[in-house]
This record gives sequence, C-alpha cells and structure tokens, in this order.
Amino acid sequence: MPSAGNSPEPAHSTAALIAQAFETLDALRRASRLADAERLGQQIVGEFPLQAEAWNRLGVGLAERGQGLLAGASLERASELAPRDPSHRANLAEGLRRAGLPTRALQPGQAAVELDPEHVPSRVNLGYALLDCQRPADALPHIEPACARDPRHPQAWFGRGRTLAALRRLGEAAQSLEHCSTLAPEDPELRLALSSVRRQLGEHEAALAQADRAAVVWPAHPAVCLARADVLLEQGRSSAAEAVLREGLRAAPNVAGLAYRLALRVLDQGRYPEGFALYESRLQLGPGDVANPIRQPLQRRPFWQGEPLQGKGLLVLTEQGFGDHIQFCRFVPRLAAAGAEVILGVPAPLQDLMRSLAGTAVLTNLEEIRSQAFDHWTFVGSLPHRLGIDAATVGTPSPYLAADRALRQRWRQRLVPRPARARIGLVWGGRPEADYERRRSVPFAELARLGALPGVAWYGLQAGDRAADVRDHGARIQVEVFSAAELGTFADTAALIAELDLLITVDTAFCHLAGAIGAPAWLLLPTAPDWRWSLQAERTPWYPSVRIFRQPAAGDWNSVLGQVLGAL
Repeated sequence: MPSAGNSPEPAHSTAALIAQAFETLDALRRASRLADAERLGQQIVGEFPLQAEAWNRLGVGLAERGQGLLAGASLERASELAPRDPSHRANLAEGLRRAGLPTRALQPGQAAVELDPEHVPSRVNLGYALLDCQRPADALPHIEPACARDPRHPQAWFGRGRTLAALRRLGEAAQSLEHCSTLAPEDPELRLALSSVRRQLGEHEAALAQADRAAVVWPAHPAVCLARADVLLEQGRSSAAEAVLREGLRAAPNVAGLAYRLALRVLDQGRYPEGFALYESRLQLGPGDVANPIRQPLQRRPFWQGEPLQGKGLLVLTEQGFGDHIQFCRFVPRLAAAGAEVILGVPAPLQDLMRSLAGTAVLTNLEEIRSQAFDHWTFVGSLPHRLGIDAATVGTPSPYLAADRALRQRWRQRLVPRPARARIGLVWGGRPEADYERRRSVPFAELARLGALPGVAWYGLQAGDRAADVRDHGARIQVEVFSAAELGTFADTAALIAELDLLITVDTAFCHLAGAIGAPAWLLLPTAPDWRWSLQAERTPWYPSVRIFRQPAAGDWNSVLGQVLGAL
C-alpha cells in the first residue's frame, strides 16, 4: 500500500484509498489467502488506526485463521471506534465465540441486538453464542426471526437446524438443514450436521450419504471420520467403523475424539489392553467431542502414571456417570493390596455406598479432599489401564459392594411380603440429555405388556421425568414408584435392589449397581449397545449376576420383551 506521504491528502482520496485496500483484502480472503489478508489488514490499521471498519475486517480475518484472542482485541477496538454500529459488536461476539469464550460473547451479542433488533447477523451471532452456552431454548427466539427476515441467510438456517436438534425437535431440524443445503450445497459442516440429525432419526443410509458428501470437501477430516463411524456403529457394522477410525487416526494421530471412539470399538470386542490405553484419550476430550467431557481438577500432586504404590497415598476421583464409577471402583481394592493408602473422592449420592468398598477412605467434600495428604491422584476410569487389566483379569470377586443391612430391613417392611408375589423392579429410561438415550430407553407403553404376568409385584425405580410414564401409560401394569426422598442415595437404591427378586432395566447405573452387589438383573439392550456389554454375549464378565437380552433389529423392543416374558 502506498504511503500517505508528508502532505495531507483530500478526504475523498483517503476514502478511495481505504476502499481500494478493502477490495484487495476481500479478494485475498475469497481466494483463501488468509495469511496475506492478515498482513494487509495489519498494514491498513497501522496507516489508518481510527478506521473502525479496518479493525473490524482485520478481526474477522484473524477469527477465520483461528486467532481468536487477537481477533477479539481487534473487534473490541472496532466497537470502541464505532459504538453505534451493531455489525462490529456482532462480529466481536462471533470472534469471542470462535475463541471458545461463548459466555464472554453474550454481552456484545446482546448489545448488537439492542442497537438494531432487525440486524440479521446480530441475531444469528447471539443465537450461536447462546447455543454454545448450552442454552438452545434461549437461542431459538433470536435465530428464528433472522430466518424470517432473510430467508436466504445460510448461517441463520444452519443455526436454526442446530438449535432445533439440541432441543430434540429432530424432524424440524432436518427440514431447516435441508433448506440450508439449497443455499450452501457444498458446506461440509452443514452436511455433517445433517448426517447427525438423520442418524438420530434412525435414517442411517441418508446419514451416511450426507457424511460422504462432506468427505468430498473434507477428505479424511476427523469430523467426517467420526460421523461415518457413528452411523456404521448404529448399523451394527463395528468392523467397518473401526477401519474408518483407524484411517482417520493415521491422518490425524493427535485427535482425541478419534482415539476415544476407537477405544470404545476395541473395548466392545474385549480387547482390553489396547482399548484401555486408547481410553485415556477421554481426558483430552472437549465439549465438541462428547456431551459430558471430563473436567480436569487442579491438584497439587502429579497424575498417577503407574508408579509403585507401596506406602504411597493415592487419590481416586470419580468421573463421567455414576455407572462408570460403580463399574471401575472394583479395582480400588487392588490398589490397597499393592500397599497404597487410597482416598476415594465421590459425589454425595455415592458416598454411603462406597463405604462398603474395601481398602478406602471415602470423601465427598472438596475441602476435605484438598486437606488430605497424598502422593498421586487419578481418575477411576484410568485404573484398568494402569493396572494392566485384560479379559482374564477383568472379573473381581462378586459382589464387591454391599447393601446396608438396616436399609434392607426398612425396605423389607415396605415391600409386599414374600412369598405372596415375586418382587420385580423396572427401569425403562436413562438420562434424557444423553445421546444414547433415544436408543437405550424402552417406551413404557411397550413395557406395560409385562403386566400380563400373574403373581408379580412391580416396582418402578425410574428417576426423573420418565417416572411420570407410570401415571400416563400404566393402565395395563400396576407399578409402584418411590419418591426422590426414598431413593435419595445409591445406598438406598442398593438396599431396595437387594430386597427384590429381580431387576429388569435398560442400560443405566442401576444395572451396574445390581451387578456390583451381586443381585440378579436382566439388562435390555439396543442393537448398538455401550462398549461394556460387548456385541453378542448373554453374559458379561463384569457382572456375573446380569443376564442380557438384545434387540435383534434396531428399535425392536417387542422381540426383547417377548424373550423376557418367556424367561419369566
């Protein structure tokens, strides 16, 4: 860019010079020459530091290059120079969101909307920030007006599709994303979003086709490999999914999401040494990889890498779901046997139950944990890898947890007396926020056919909103349900399960709990189950007291319940 020189130029000449620079800058961005565009943008703001639009365009370019914090600083400067321009604040919100700071993006996003409620990019960027803050219900009132005001705005329709998918309004999400595909037919991110929604709708061939469309633009991209693998897994094509994931890891060996998905595939085949080594990748996952990433606590001691434990203090922390903790805590006594002084840090609902686990001190209060002396810490899910668990050593003396005798006595008096009727517990749904939920849960209306069996007292252990299914659909089966106070902790639930003759459950923490205390349980599984239940067997080495009933085809709970009735 030519220098302004020593003599001032007329204003119209300066404006023309800036406009020409902007044209060149935009051309470089269109040509994907982002580094050149950034250099030119830096030169423009250096020569015209009071030009708000120069800072704005530099910030947008930096955001495109993944320089989120630098982009935020440039866009903040643009907003300061032109405080009444909503586009600068909207871009600042988007820059902060792309930098992984969606909470900080809310203030400039809201300010942009207040400056001009009809400004479509402001609505869209605020909606995206709210969506990244896990607030889809708040995002939709901003995204939908943007779609109505500009029906040809692809980002608005893409945001509407993502938001509706997050709200589990999958049919509407698919419609929005299909409309967006007419506006941006080659966008691979859009194709992957469509693939995800079609997969969740059970439309596996359509989902695979969308992932393949994305692969045309993003060959061997990790997100494409993950999308294809997810579809193949739900189709029961585990070997094909593993091949896709290994191909993706060869191209991108440091992508934790690929290693984690591969870990699950290797584990469901019982190849535990390789699988648990890959399973350590879960510690690098972020919100974009899984719905519930593990939060790394700030500990003053190093993470345990398998060092000798004799005479050492080891803090073992829970992670992920309650079922994961119940499954992996079986290995804690082995640590004590190796000479470790084990401190088990668990959430309050698990505390009383974990006191029955041999060789540990159980804490739940964060301040208590921090006050303890220990040499290393680890997550409970890392124990199988560090202890070298394989198919021959996965089992443990069962039961390894115990139900409290006093609590059992209380339930014994609460339940129908034996031997008048058999006592059978039912669990038909898991956490609604889990992606696995739609496949693992049994519609209560189908489960009600078990009511035809005489001589049974049915008890519902179902928690949360799904407990209301009994009231809404329970005409064919009489199920007694319990209050949240009665099932307040896992110690309460373990005592109840111990007093039942049988627990029939979908894949939830209740199955792990029954197996851990050695109580009989029948597990109802979809065609593509979680890794710990393998793919075919009727029994599992993890829990000898658990018997597995599997869907013969996706969504076929009718056949599963027919098998259960026959077995009963």
